[in-house]
Amino acid sequence: MKQVEIVLNLFTIVNEEVKVLLIRKQTEPYKGYWMLPRVKASNDASLKDSSKLMLEKLNFETVNIYENNTMCDFEREPGFNIINVLFVGFLDSVRVELNKEETSFEKEWFSINKLPKMAYNHFEIVNKNIDFLREKIKRASILNLFFPSDFSLPELQRVYETLLNIEIDRRNFRKKFLHYNLLEETGMKNEDTNGRPSKLYMFKENYEDVSLF
Repeated sequence: MKQVEIVLNLFTIVNEEVKVLLIRKQTEPYKGYWMLPRVKASNDASLKDSSKLMLEKLNFETVNIYENNTMCDFEREPGFNIINVLFVGFLDSVRVELNKEETSFEKEWFSINKLPKMAYNHFEIVNKNIDFLREKIKRASILNLFFPSDFSLPELQRVYETLLNIEIDRRNFRKKFLHYNLLEETGMKNEDTNGRPSKLYMFKENYEDVSLF
């Protein structure tokens, strides 16, 4: 018997560290383990609408989500073929900080480099979605979801270098963003990790959604 389950993977970037939202499982099997938010697909709603119900439970009503992939979990329950439909969403750190409302379940943001023990096949799902993130963040529109305002170019560069596992020349990186005319200065500065003040930027209201890498 087939059962369709929607698995929701939310990413954010806090202090140049990519994090994923997990919830703690409250029942057996895997009680106490962490997992991605999930919900059974409804016969009365589309897959995307069903995933939005999960977002509401997490107190994130307005998040852009993208369908990534479909995976099967044959070992979950005897006699059942669990089909996981993967949805991925991206949030900026300010929205994450404001989202402090209590829920009926325990939730926490974990670094993708320090994931806890996870239930079912969710560790594999997170890693598949990280690959999806690496491709998506190459586009300006996705980067804007993570950094809508008040960010420095060195900050963006370090995130790219960490996620894509590459080294980027600082001057070329700056030239690329200025060439595409994506950003405007906020008039503010912050102190970078090297002790130098860095200009803070925000995305322009109207910009071309270009591929940056």
